[in-house]
Amino acid sequence: MRIAICDDEVVIREDLEKRVRSIIPEAHTILYASAEELLLDDYPDILLLDIQMDGMNGMEAAKKLREHSSDTVLIFITAMEVKERFMRITDQMTNRMAEKSGLPIYANRSADSSDNTLLSALNKKKQGSSQISDQYKSQKRKSNFQSLYKSADGLGTLADALATSDNDDKLYGKAAQSGDVSELAGGIERFADSYNNTLSELKDCNSTLNDFYSAEMKKAAEEQRKDFQELGISFDKTGKMSVDLEKLKAVNIEELRKVMEPFAEKVSYLSERISSQAHAEIDSISSRYDATGNLFSSYGNAYDFLG
Repeated sequence: MRIAICDDEVVIREDLEKRVRSIIPEAHTILYASAEELLLDDYPDILLLDIQMDGMNGMEAAKKLREHSSDTVLIFITAMEVKERFMRITDQMTNRMAEKSGLPIYANRSADSSDNTLLSALNKKKQGSSQISDQYKSQKRKSNFQSLYKSADGLGTLADALATSDNDDKLYGKAAQSGDVSELAGGIERFADSYNNTLSELKDCNSTLNDFYSAEMKKAAEEQRKDFQELGISFDKTGKMSVDLEKLKAVNIEELRKVMEPFAEKVSYLSERISSQAHAEIDSISSRYDATGNLFSSYGNAYDFLG
């Protein structure tokens, strides 16, 4: 969180910075000695702005800032040394200066109100940021599971085509009849890409169950590693699959089927479980409410990813 303090008195700037850090230690504070200097920089999340300053006053600076940023929380301040304490200017004076500068006047917000204090303003901003952060995390997790669902579903379709050899219209039958393995090799290459993508998506959707599915996919590949190497198919240390197309095309179709079919059957089963679990997670996240009582799913489109 970026909190800026703009005051032409160095003592006040430093005092306010200490007060801010005592409330929000992790805040990144920026100090400005003039409104002109403030307006040249990026806009902060919260701005403590002195009203009475040489050159451009705080109200004029606030009006210019609002022309470009509606998100910055503005807290007007002034300094009057009374018994060694800084007192804020009265609402009456603030309203007069606001009216003169053309800024909206907010009534019923006295200087003595607990809802109008620096601590209250900072804490509200901090709480709001926390809620937004939680919403973002949930939406990000939902997006990851949507990607996993699509990836696993696609992998299942490709695996099914490689796992069945009963009919001549399947990849193995076509290759055997025509003697051309190009379509079959292409199917295996697409399967490898989808397999790798699903492994990556499982990692992004980290959970105990997804870790298990990932381990099972790698285990199935490891059990046939030597057979795959003879076909031109290899797996690296992370479990990712790669295909040497030229070597694969030279392999006997029946030998290719004997190795590929049982592996594809295992992957087909796992991909079905993965997509089912991902869909359940998406439904779970979509049904949760945030701290303000809003559905997280309401922040997305009117239609879900399934249409």
